[in-house]
Amino acid sequence: MKFLVEESDLQIMKDQIVGEMRAILEEAISSQSSKELYTEKEARAFLGLCRTTMFNYRKEGVIPFIQRHRKIYYRADDLCIMAQC
Repeated sequence: MKFLVEESDLQIMKDQIVGEMRAILEEAISSQSSKELYTEKEARAFLGLCRTTMFNYRKEGVIPFIQRHRKIYYRADDLCIMAQC
């Protein structure tokens, strides 16, 4: 038994999968309480780091982060590990 799948069908499936993944990720990010996620500015203030050092830490993978569109967020747990709370 053979199935013929056209490119347009694959594009529709891809769009649906990407849309569902995007919705799941957005829900996961928005379900975090505001105390659990910090903006970059808040995280820098908490750790006492300058903008360049924070950028380098992100780039080198020293500190995990979440990026939603162009906004960067950090989890409170990760910040505490960095600060050795």
